[in-house]
Amino acid sequence: MKQIYQYIYQHFKTDYSPLYYALTALCIGIFVALNYTFGIERQLRSHYSGVWQVALYVLFYALPYFTVIALQKLTGQDVSYVKKRSFWAQIAFVLLLLSFDATYIVSAQLYAICKSHYTGKDLYYVSRLCVAFNSLLAMGVPLLLYWLLWGRKNTPTFYGLTWRGFKAQPYLIMLGIMLPIIVGASFFSQFTNYYPTLKLYGIQTLRIAPPALAIAFYEFIYGLDFVWTEVVIRGFMVIGMYRLMGHKAVMPMVALYAFRHFNKPLAETISSVFGGYLLGSIAYRSNNVLGGVFIHAGIAILMDLVAMAQWFAVN
Repeated sequence: MKQIYQYIYQHFKTDYSPLYYALTALCIGIFVALNYTFGIERQLRSHYSGVWQVALYVLFYALPYFTVIALQKLTGQDVSYVKKRSFWAQIAFVLLLLSFDATYIVSAQLYAICKSHYTGKDLYYVSRLCVAFNSLLAMGVPLLLYWLLWGRKNTPTFYGLTWRGFKAQPYLIMLGIMLPIIVGASFFSQFTNYYPTLKLYGIQTLRIAPPALAIAFYEFIYGLDFVWTEVVIRGFMVIGMYRLMGHKAVMPMVALYAFRHFNKPLAETISSVFGGYLLGSIAYRSNNVLGGVFIHAGIAILMDLVAMAQWFAVN
């Protein structure tokens, strides 16, 4: 844990500015309040589709990212990196990836194929698997191609996805600390209305596989989904932008990361701000995202499993 603490402390010491942090927190707070009051992200999902929806998501994610960069400029920090074409090319690319992922266009196409082969609870189960595969196809594959063609010369590892220097013990301790918090949250309706992500009603009628095996396989695929989130958010947006932005890459990522949670319970969105900062600091200092994968996937699976336990307890 000492090494993790050092990563976070060193980044905070380098990056901290009282006015900059206060204004960033204020702006993120305003964005969160507006979204949960007016359902902005929900309307974006329900009222638009196709290319228009992707384009609007690009603007949606660009808003928090460039707001924080504007705050860096306002508080007297050097933002000369915005004059470089490589900065705009990389940010445009990652905003497109995130927007393409958020619209679930890929999973919708997979679902259309599955629809002719499955019915009832089997169709629902397969549809959830399609959603879990969305990030791999919408973000993971394009980013891997980008790295193979252009990124390897500046980032030898696949944006921090490496076992080099990784130790699991600190992250196991963090998950142990989070478990009682997750259990406590599971008694609130905001939590149970969203989790588990695989709804269990009628699970006994599955014909694809025995319920226990189907649940285990879904949670495995669901957990893998967070590999691509970490590689894109913490890997590409922090490690991949290090050469251009240095430590200034972390806070804009944190603001955008909060927007990625706007369709989830409010408490989860708020916690994503702190989690995004901590994991971003660790990725920046360690040049590794495996810890983030471990924590992100671990917490997500724990929330699902705790919610499932709650469901089985009353059904």
